[in-house]
Amino acid sequence: MEPEPSPTALLEAITALTATIGYLQDQIHAQSQQITKLRAICKETADLLGDKDQGAPQTQPGPLTGPTTPPTHSGGEVHTPGTVRPGLKAPFRPSRGTGYDSEEEEEPKQAPKKEPCGMPRSLSSLTPFDSGSSVKRPKMELPNPYKGDSRGRKATQWLDCMLLWVALHQDQFNEEEQMVVWILYHMTNKAANWALPIIGTIIKGEGNPPTTIPALTAKFKEAFADPNAKRAAARKIAALTQTTTTSEYVTEFHNLIAELDWNKEAYIAQFKCGLHWKVKELLSTKDNIPNKLEAIFAASIKIDNTCWENEENRPKKAPTKAPVTATTSTSTTTRVCLSEDPNYVTPEEQDCRHASGLCVKCGQKGHGIKQCPNGWKATIKKAAKIELHVPVLEFVNIATDSNKKPLLFLDITLRDYPTEPIKTLINSGATSNFISPTLVEKLKIPKTLLENPQVVRMLDGTISQTGCIWHQVHLAVLANGHPHTIPFLVCPIGNTPAILGMTWLTQELPLIDWTLGTITFPKQAQIASEEEADPDPLVDLPSQYHEFARVFGKEEFKVLPPHREYNIAIDLVPDARLIPGPIYGMTDAESKALKQHIEEELATGKIRPSTSSTGAPVMFVKKANGSLRLVVDYRKLNDVTHKNVYPLPRQDNLMAKLRHAKIFTKLDLQWGYNNV
Repeated sequence: MEPEPSPTALLEAITALTATIGYLQDQIHAQSQQITKLRAICKETADLLGDKDQGAPQTQPGPLTGPTTPPTHSGGEVHTPGTVRPGLKAPFRPSRGTGYDSEEEEEPKQAPKKEPCGMPRSLSSLTPFDSGSSVKRPKMELPNPYKGDSRGRKATQWLDCMLLWVALHQDQFNEEEQMVVWILYHMTNKAANWALPIIGTIIKGEGNPPTTIPALTAKFKEAFADPNAKRAAARKIAALTQTTTTSEYVTEFHNLIAELDWNKEAYIAQFKCGLHWKVKELLSTKDNIPNKLEAIFAASIKIDNTCWENEENRPKKAPTKAPVTATTSTSTTTRVCLSEDPNYVTPEEQDCRHASGLCVKCGQKGHGIKQCPNGWKATIKKAAKIELHVPVLEFVNIATDSNKKPLLFLDITLRDYPTEPIKTLINSGATSNFISPTLVEKLKIPKTLLENPQVVRMLDGTISQTGCIWHQVHLAVLANGHPHTIPFLVCPIGNTPAILGMTWLTQELPLIDWTLGTITFPKQAQIASEEEADPDPLVDLPSQYHEFARVFGKEEFKVLPPHREYNIAIDLVPDARLIPGPIYGMTDAESKALKQHIEEELATGKIRPSTSSTGAPVMFVKKANGSLRLVVDYRKLNDVTHKNVYPLPRQDNLMAKLRHAKIFTKLDLQWGYNNV
């Protein structure tokens, strides 16, 4: 038999039992109060739903009043620890200001709570924290209530944030149904109109409301997700191109493929299509190109990061003491030998042969310099011509120091791209024309791949750090009003946007005044042959048109016609106020064309210097042949002009008069735009 307890032990046991009973009575009292409050809230919600069914205006729920939800905490006030909420495990104190329990409050240790019933694996796997554990849960602010104004991706992002918050606080919910009600309750405005009926059906136990997280997610996306998300994502991913780092491009690509259900091959093809050309080129040179999408993402990011790191670690060039100027020496199209030996091979030729995998001595394939049976053999070629197996060696001079003469530039205007005139360097020391890849990327100029790579050698004998040139562009430009079509090699050339070298100088033969720094182009005139001279231009015209021959001649066009019995005036409405129109910007070529047009019109007497207090703006529109057409904007004047309203003949009556006509004549005026 066990010994009887001593009176002291009995007294201690009775004292502990009394304290436990008192604590339980307090808990029962608190539960009764909360049940009373919950009944009142349920009744209020039922009344709201009843009023809505009867057509009465709906009252939006308050910030934190609703079923299975604690009251509002004004001013960040936190309820006393130990307060029990109906349907929720104590303590339950979510607040919109914080979304987590305060660190300053100490809660009494309680027995470990059971896991919520019906918790989906996706939520429970995110929250490995037990309510009785001493490990602090991650802090996360409660998302703002969803108002229903934004749909699509923003709506689904809000739902994901709410699901994450619920997952981090799942120990405060007894059932998954309470999580659903809490998420639905956290909607206001338009979204509340959708959520309140669902809350009512859950409380009443009617119908088939969503009581699980997957069911709520499906119903929420059905109501607030973008129904055209797939088509919109397909359009965006087709137009997506890399303009920043590869990592940012991959992130945006990830966001778009989340809305699509394409196969792996389609994703890989679209990703490579929008990838930067340099990263794509280096990716294609890998020995083992990955065939999985995530592996391609990782390889592309690694290549891009390596390129950026190499660019940062590249040694900076020492600054020059004098301003950069162009050399005055001339270059030839043939390689100049430094020795009288006909088989002498220049250092440039040796480097070119070595870069192409040829024998440095004889320039042939299949052996090296030590096994060469032919000896030194020079090959004199033009710089612009290349063999199929030898890359072209181009020369460019962009870093010559000289204090004697300034650089010579020519402003050229791109005819097919809206941009300011490009300040182009005239460099007789360059064997070809060059353009900066930065300008090509900025203007989205299409590039063509060269059949054979070309090597660029600077004036100091070093080869460009970029290696070979792979691309070129063809541009239609205007230089001093003269149209040109110029091929440019795409090559980094420093701060200069473009260089015109010997290729352009020998083709166009411009007249350069090196003293004044001006460039002009010789006028090309064609001598008319005997066949072009027509002694009687009216012989092929019907005799009825002969009396009007002067109307279509250039001599008649140069003078104003005489005054006749009809004079046309522009009548303005009473008290009209002339408002000047907008001022349109013009390029240098358009300004020169406008000045030339005004001078010609003044010379022929068709216009005179204006004395009016207002004017109309002008602009130029390109014709099909590339020339410019002057357009005057008279819209402000037309707004205050008295309109002449009179009957016009019907179109069908006019066409009826031509019913039996068989011969039609087309009359071409000299300049019909503003002379009719």
